[in-house]
Amino acid sequence: MFVSIDMDTLQFLHKHHDQFTLNGLSFLEAPHHSVRNENVNNPNFLLGMTPLEIRMLYRNTTGEDVTGSDDMVLRQMLAMIVADHMPPTLALHDEVEAQVKAVEDDLYNGIAWKYALGAKKPAQAMELFPLHCKPLDAVDKHKAATLAPQHRSPRTAPKAPTPVAPAPSASAAPKARASSVRPVIWSVADEMWAAAGSPTDVPVVLALRKQMMGILEEKHGVKKTSSSNELGNWMKARLG
Repeated sequence: MFVSIDMDTLQFLHKHHDQFTLNGLSFLEAPHHSVRNENVNNPNFLLGMTPLEIRMLYRNTTGEDVTGSDDMVLRQMLAMIVADHMPPTLALHDEVEAQVKAVEDDLYNGIAWKYALGAKKPAQAMELFPLHCKPLDAVDKHKAATLAPQHRSPRTAPKAPTPVAPAPSASAAPKARASSVRPVIWSVADEMWAAAGSPTDVPVVLALRKQMMGILEEKHGVKKTSSSNELGNWMKARLG
């Protein structure tokens, strides 16, 4: 199960079994925010976030400030909250794709919409609020503290390289995950940005971003719902 996190506001957005559907939901509802997807079942859940970001995410989710907690314990606590208390979003991939396409121009201009289950068009735009859960009780916190050491990766000798399996045929090739196309997205974005004179004016960069998404889809097979989130990260890194 995957969960999306708005890194600009540090709040959970959606939980869904399909990462690509999460990408589409993020593009539809937070088009110009930096959003990251995390696998809740991964022992390295939230590993890439800073200690401050983890504490703010916990506070925004539960309303409780935490001090003196080990980062690994907090990550485990957040994983338990998401797994046990955050309901999955009922969203169909084809509907998300159709709704994104229906309001594509608005999304490029930063106008967010809301996914509507059972429709080909999104609902009226509305503000996204963080998921509010009760803080974990003492028993759950103790459980998180007990589980955390089990998820620490001990240093081990490097494994021998495994034989590389032959590449599957193009017709049977699976969809590439967002992480596998990140270098392509950043390379294309940097190249097009440099060719345009490395502009820093946000409206200009947003217009350029629209062109980037088109090029990525046409020449590299990266869907706009997938490239949008990563281009948001790219913009944040390049424009500060």
